[in-house]
Amino acid sequence: MDSLAKQLKRPDKAQLQRDIAAVSNSDRLVGKLAQWRNGVVAHRSSTVVLNPNAFTVQYPLSFAEIRELLDRALMIGNRYSLLFDASAHSTMMVGRDDYLNILKAVREHVQASERRFEELKQIIGTAANSEVF
Repeated sequence: MDSLAKQLKRPDKAQLQRDIAAVSNSDRLVGKLAQWRNGVVAHRSSTVVLNPNAFTVQYPLSFAEIRELLDRALMIGNRYSLLFDASAHSTMMVGRDDYLNILKAVREHVQASERRFEELKQIIGTAANSEVF
Protein backbone atom coordinates (compact mmCIF):
# COMPACT_ATOMS: atom_id res chain seq x y z
CA MET A 1 0.00 0.00 0.00
CA ASP A 2 2.90 2.36 0.58
CA SER A 3 3.73 2.27 -3.12
CA LEU A 4 0.10 3.08 -3.98
CA ALA A 5 0.09 6.04 -1.61
CA LYS A 6 3.22 7.43 -3.29
CA GLN A 7 1.54 7.29 -6.69
CA LEU A 8 -1.82 8.68 -5.58
CA LYS A 9 -3.65 9.88 -8.66
CA ARG A 10 -6.52 12.26 -9.07
CA PRO A 11 -9.43 11.43 -11.34
CA ASP A 12 -9.45 13.13 -14.70
CA LYS A 13 -11.96 16.00 -14.38
CA ALA A 14 -13.49 15.51 -17.82
CA GLN A 15 -13.88 11.76 -17.27
CA LEU A 16 -15.34 12.35 -13.82
CA GLN A 17 -17.95 14.71 -15.31
CA ARG A 18 -18.84 12.13 -17.99
CA ASP A 19 -19.17 9.43 -15.34
CA ILE A 20 -21.38 11.63 -13.14
CA ALA A 21 -23.60 12.34 -16.15
CA ALA A 22 -23.72 8.62 -17.00
CA VAL A 23 -25.14 7.76 -13.56
CA SER A 24 -27.50 10.70 -13.10
CA ASN A 25 -31.27 10.59 -13.51
CA SER A 26 -30.94 12.89 -16.52
CA ASP A 27 -29.43 9.94 -18.41
CA ARG A 28 -32.21 8.24 -20.38
CA LEU A 29 -31.57 4.71 -19.07
CA VAL A 30 -30.79 5.75 -15.52
CA GLY A 31 -33.96 7.84 -15.50
CA LYS A 32 -36.04 4.83 -16.57
CA LEU A 33 -34.36 2.64 -13.98
CA ALA A 34 -35.07 5.25 -11.29
CA GLN A 35 -38.74 5.25 -12.29
CA TRP A 36 -38.85 1.46 -11.92
CA ARG A 37 -37.08 1.66 -8.59
CA ASN A 38 -39.34 4.37 -7.24
CA GLY A 39 -42.62 3.14 -8.69
CA VAL A 40 -42.36 -0.65 -8.69
CA VAL A 41 -39.35 -2.20 -6.97
CA ALA A 42 -38.65 -0.23 -3.79
CA HIS A 43 -42.07 1.37 -3.50
CA ARG A 44 -45.52 0.72 -4.92
CA SER A 45 -46.89 3.77 -6.64
CA SER A 46 -50.68 3.94 -6.57
CA THR A 47 -50.70 4.95 -10.24
CA VAL A 48 -48.67 1.87 -11.13
CA VAL A 49 -50.90 -0.40 -9.07
CA LEU A 50 -54.01 1.01 -10.72
CA ASN A 51 -52.61 0.91 -14.25
CA PRO A 52 -49.42 -1.18 -14.60
CA ASN A 53 -49.67 -1.33 -18.40
CA ALA A 54 -49.49 2.44 -18.71
CA PHE A 55 -46.30 2.44 -16.61
CA THR A 56 -44.60 -0.25 -18.69
CA VAL A 57 -45.53 1.59 -21.88
CA GLN A 58 -44.20 4.89 -20.53
CA TYR A 59 -41.02 3.40 -19.01
CA PRO A 60 -40.15 0.25 -20.98
CA LEU A 61 -36.91 -1.32 -19.76
CA SER A 62 -35.51 -4.17 -21.84
CA PHE A 63 -32.99 -6.80 -20.79
CA ALA A 64 -30.51 -5.25 -23.24
CA GLU A 65 -30.90 -1.89 -21.47
CA ILE A 66 -30.43 -3.53 -18.07
CA ARG A 67 -27.28 -5.24 -19.39
CA GLU A 68 -26.05 -1.85 -20.66
CA LEU A 69 -26.62 -0.29 -17.24
CA LEU A 70 -24.81 -3.15 -15.50
CA ASP A 71 -21.87 -2.96 -17.92
CA ARG A 72 -21.69 0.80 -17.41
CA ALA A 73 -21.77 0.43 -13.63
CA LEU A 74 -18.98 -2.16 -13.70
CA MET A 75 -16.84 -0.02 -16.01
CA ILE A 76 -17.25 3.14 -13.92
CA GLY A 77 -16.86 1.29 -10.63
CA ASN A 78 -13.69 -0.42 -11.84
CA ARG A 79 -12.26 2.87 -13.13
CA TYR A 80 -12.30 4.36 -9.62
CA SER A 81 -11.56 1.10 -7.83
CA LEU A 82 -8.38 0.79 -9.90
CA LEU A 83 -7.52 4.42 -9.30
CA PHE A 84 -8.03 4.45 -5.53
CA ASP A 85 -7.74 0.79 -4.48
CA ALA A 86 -5.67 -0.83 -7.26
CA SER A 87 -8.33 -3.52 -7.66
CA ALA A 88 -10.99 -4.41 -10.18
CA HIS A 89 -14.09 -6.55 -10.15
CA SER A 90 -15.23 -9.10 -12.68
CA THR A 91 -18.60 -10.48 -13.68
CA MET A 92 -17.03 -13.89 -14.14
CA MET A 93 -16.45 -16.33 -11.30
CA VAL A 94 -12.88 -17.55 -10.92
CA GLY A 95 -12.69 -21.08 -12.30
CA ARG A 96 -16.00 -20.78 -14.13
CA ASP A 97 -14.66 -22.75 -17.09
CA ASP A 98 -12.62 -25.36 -15.21
CA TYR A 99 -15.04 -28.06 -16.32
CA LEU A 100 -13.89 -27.46 -19.91
CA ASN A 101 -10.34 -28.51 -18.98
CA ILE A 102 -11.68 -31.68 -17.34
CA LEU A 103 -13.76 -32.54 -20.40
CA LYS A 104 -10.76 -31.90 -22.66
CA ALA A 105 -8.58 -34.22 -20.53
CA VAL A 106 -11.23 -36.96 -20.59
CA ARG A 107 -11.62 -36.61 -24.37
CA GLU A 108 -7.84 -36.87 -24.87
CA HIS A 109 -7.70 -39.94 -22.62
CA VAL A 110 -10.52 -41.65 -24.54
CA GLN A 111 -8.86 -40.86 -27.88
CA ALA A 112 -5.52 -42.23 -26.63
CA SER A 113 -7.25 -45.40 -25.40
CA GLU A 114 -8.98 -45.82 -28.76
CA ARG A 115 -5.66 -45.42 -30.61
CA ARG A 116 -4.01 -47.99 -28.33
CA PHE A 117 -6.95 -50.38 -28.85
CA GLU A 118 -6.57 -50.06 -32.65
CA GLU A 119 -2.82 -50.69 -32.37
CA LEU A 120 -3.44 -53.82 -30.30
CA LYS A 121 -6.04 -55.06 -32.80
CA GLN A 122 -3.49 -54.68 -35.59
CA ILE A 123 -0.81 -56.49 -33.58
CA ILE A 124 -3.17 -59.36 -32.71
CA GLY A 125 -4.48 -59.51 -36.29
CA THR A 126 -0.94 -59.67 -37.71
CA ALA A 127 0.08 -62.33 -35.20
CA ALA A 128 -3.04 -64.45 -35.92
CA ASN A 129 -2.46 -64.27 -39.68
CA SER A 130 1.18 -65.29 -39.42
CA GLU A 131 0.50 -68.44 -37.35
CA VAL A 132 0.38 -71.72 -39.28
CA PHE A 133 -1.99 -74.43 -38.09
